[in-house]
Amino acid sequence: MAGGYGSVHVDKLSQEVALPGSASAIALSFYLHVSTEEPTTGIADRLHVRARDHSGALLSTLGVFSNLDAADGFQLRTFDLTPYRGRTVRISLEAVENSSNVTSFIVDDFSLVI
Repeated sequence: MAGGYGSVHVDKLSQEVALPGSASAIALSFYLHVSTEEPTTGIADRLHVRARDHSGALLSTLGVFSNLDAADGFQLRTFDLTPYRGRTVRISLEAVENSSNVTSFIVDDFSLVI
């Protein structure tokens, strides 16, 4: 999905979804794999997962991941979207890398469970 440049870079990915007002619960989930060559001494690169309204205004930051979240394999990440039922929401992912070492944020298998 994003990253892997090892230089100052921003990657963005977004998708709008209409969330039914009648839903009792709504969850967004996906698998995330973070691979990095950054040292473990601090945060250098980040992936922000955000919910925005149809005009792009920020509703909530659902999660922030960094080079410190690097691990073998994919990790399941789940976020509660129930507060936004009855609305059209843009799910936005933004990966920001600095000018040092490489970090890759790889996402797969998005699902919306209503």
